[in-house]
Amino acid sequence: MSDINIPARIAGLHFPTSALVAPLLEAERKTARDQAEQQWSRDRNEIEARVRAAIEQEQADAKRAVEIALAERDDQIAAAKKAELDALKAKEIAEQAKRDVDLQIQREVTARRIEIEQMATERANPRRAQERV
Repeated sequence: MSDINIPARIAGLHFPTSALVAPLLEAERKTARDQAEQQWSRDRNEIEARVRAAIEQEQADAKRAVEIALAERDDQIAAAKKAELDALKAKEIAEQAKRDVDLQIQREVTARRIEIEQMATERANPRRAQERV
């Protein structure tokens, strides 16, 4: 602190003004320092609040993006499972239809074989054919 030495004269007395001004200057410096610290604290709190809000927004956006991606993945899995189930049902229906056709063919072949055997028997033994009638 610089010493201000301005001579002052009051009622013929001579004394340095630094003795009077020093406490005022110190009080003024303290007030200015306190105000600066308060302003710094307010600014810091405001910046922290903005940064915190920005971080929370980014986290919310990221969470929302993850939720959307998970929902899309779940939809794709559900669609794939449905497609697989539909394919299995279609395969089962086709296999059953094939079994039905095979059974029908086997019945027709058996019926035709019996007819042919009867015709062959009738040709081989014409008497038996007439006896049956």
